[in-house]
Amino acid sequence: MQVKAEQLQAHLSKGLAPVYAIHGDEPLLALEAADAVRAAARGRGFSQREVFEPGRHFDWSEFAHAAGSQSLFGDKKVIELRLASGKPAVPVAKALTQYCARPNADAVLLVTMPRPEGAGWWKSEWFASLDAATAGHRVGYESPSQFSREYSRLFGAPPATDRKRLAPQREVI
Repeated sequence: MQVKAEQLQAHLSKGLAPVYAIHGDEPLLALEAADAVRAAARGRGFSQREVFEPGRHFDWSEFAHAAGSQSLFGDKKVIELRLASGKPAVPVAKALTQYCARPNADAVLLVTMPRPEGAGWWKSEWFASLDAATAGHRVGYESPSQFSREYSRLFGAPPATDRKRLAPQREVI
């Protein structure tokens, strides 16, 4: 689900999606959007925050642990993943895809990155998983994993597979 910068406040006032990916060429707009997501999360009881800035030798088990566990006191948390590149490496793409398949109900994942790079990035598995993670939230399922299970049961394939198959061919100009 894509939300324009001017629509973000209205979107956040309705509730929080399990995953937000903020990307673009304007660092100030991206910073303001991330601040708005953090503020909305704080207002809904997300009192903990974990920030990851993965480098070349980042241990992805740290992210997996943070994504899969509750805080010591059971507080809800915001997990921030700050990517330096618009073209995520294989471990990043894998971690995002795995998280989006089964997001933590007590966490909001906030991914910030420069504008995605490369041809067809909007059709990539990692980007499709971000969109699939918010689809269940939009239609009222308790979690994206519940939506994915129900969709797979009804249609015989996960939503990300069908999204790729049904997406119109687009050209970047």
